[in-house]
Amino acid sequence: MTPAKSPSAQAPPPTGSAGSRSRFPWWAPVAAGSAVILLVVIVTILGVLGAFGGLWPGRSSPTTRLSVVDDRIAFEIKVPSGTMITRFYSGARRECAIAEVDFSEHGLRAYAAARTCDIPARGRTGNGHHGLYRTIADVAAPKTVQRVETWLGPADVFSQDYYECTNACRNYTEPVAIVMLQQPVNPDFPTLVLISTKGELARPDFTRLVRDLAEPTR
Repeated sequence: MTPAKSPSAQAPPPTGSAGSRSRFPWWAPVAAGSAVILLVVIVTILGVLGAFGGLWPGRSSPTTRLSVVDDRIAFEIKVPSGTMITRFYSGARRECAIAEVDFSEHGLRAYAAARTCDIPARGRTGNGHHGLYRTIADVAAPKTVQRVETWLGPADVFSQDYYECTNACRNYTEPVAIVMLQQPVNPDFPTLVLISTKGELARPDFTRLVRDLAEPTR
């Protein structure tokens, strides 16, 4: 009896030949499509977050530095791009020599009061009066006072209550900073006060903005 022949091993058909089956997984196009969709979703989310990030200085939003230089105050502040100085006043308020700057965003205001100012009696801040300060001792009821370092000198950052009443009353919490200037441009104006009126800027973002205060580029 003739023994049966062992089956001979057959070489796999050449890759790409007409008789071969593709080794490309059937699920690969689906996975690739899902990856593209996921990437689009991530980019969209990042775009939305970036748009909202423009509300807060220092967070993934374009910023610019504005310099304020006068014979009474001189400082540089980092603010969101597009922010402008809307008002600058250097004169007297309530018989007190003062230099004051308003910015177009976040209700930001900065001022310096003369050393010789007769600071009014400490009272409630409201109805357009946000306080007139030279040191933390001038503040009636500062809340959560925090000492931070800036390029201009140490600053006391705190919150204060503010109200506005017409037909009805609304209450706000405003972040304020009093910077003790190490090298004031004018020794008669030894401090710089920064405030976000009506608390338009949250305290953490305001504090970050204060930390970034610097000497102006001259």
